[in-house]
Formats: sequence, structure tokens, C-alpha cells
Amino acid sequence: MRSFPAYFCAAANLAAAVALLIVLAPGTPLALEPARAAYVRDNVALWRASWSLWVVAAVSLLVFYRWWGRRIGAGRGPLLLAVAGFATDLVAESLLIAVAPDRPELARPSFALTGAVANGLYTLAGALLTLRTPGLRGPFAAWTWAVWGSGAALSAAALIEAPLAVAAASAALFVLLVPWCVALGRRLA
Repeated sequence: MRSFPAYFCAAANLAAAVALLIVLAPGTPLALEPARAAYVRDNVALWRASWSLWVVAAVSLLVFYRWWGRRIGAGRGPLLLAVAGFATDLVAESLLIAVAPDRPELARPSFALTGAVANGLYTLAGALLTLRTPGLRGPFAAWTWAVWGSGAALSAAALIEAPLAVAAASAALFVLLVPWCVALGRRLA
């Protein structure tokens, strides 16, 4: 299947988003301390497994961007930004998996790294790929820019530590991103 990276990205990000909604949310900045830390401690195996899904989602996005960039001859710039986002994400999510359950004070900077920095780099890389993709017009172009707009809103909300805005932007991003990956994969296949 020529568009496997797009389907892999959609499926991995859907699984991660569901894990965020069902398992991770009570351990995020949406919850107040000490309830947040207690939830993570009491559900550490689920916490770690769910954050591991986010690592898979990040890998899938990197694979998807590489595939997309090659399909359109975008050069290395967007992929290098995505790799920088992945490296940041890997640090943040590794801290959330391995360290934050025992050291809850490290969760806050980890959420900032993954939400503001990594997501911002992924969004910028996606926007650059979009600008280099020929023939993106009309409703599909609007949908594409809505994906990147949601990503930018998520990064801004994470940067200013606004948990409700992070949650709203995350919901918008993943509702738009998952089917968009499939649609773009079909267009580029």
C-alpha cells in the first residue's frame, strides 16, 4: 500500500488521542495537585503504557512527514524540523514515562516541552510541507490550514500553561488531523 505512512499516522494518533482522553487526562495539568500526582502514582502502568502510545504516534508522524516530503520533493528542511520536534518529544515523554510518576514536579516542564516545543516544531514542519505541496486548493487546503492552526493554538496554550485551552486545541487538532492524514495519503498515493 503506497500510502501506508498516512494510515499508520492516522491510526497511531487516534490511539494516542483516545489514551489521552480516557487514561491520561486525570494526570495532566487539567487536574489539580495533589490529585494529579496521586492519580499517576495509582495508575503508573496505564500511565506509562499510554505515554508509550504517544511515542509511537510521534514516530508515525515522522514517518508520515518523510513520506510526504519525498512524494512532493520538499527537501530536507521540513523533515529536520520534525526530527527536532521528535527529539524534544522523546525527551518529554520519556520523562513522563520513567521519571514523573516518582517526581511529579518534572511533569510540568515535560508537558511544556511536548505541548509547546515539540508540537510547535511538528506544526511548523507540516505548514512548510503544505506550502510546498502542489495543487492544494479549496476545501482541502482550508482543512489542512485548520490542522496547522489547531497545532499552533495547542503550542501557544501549552506555552502559557492554559490547561483548558490546551484541552480544547488538542481536541480540535486530533479531530481534524486523523481523517486528514488518510485524505492526504489518498491524494498523494
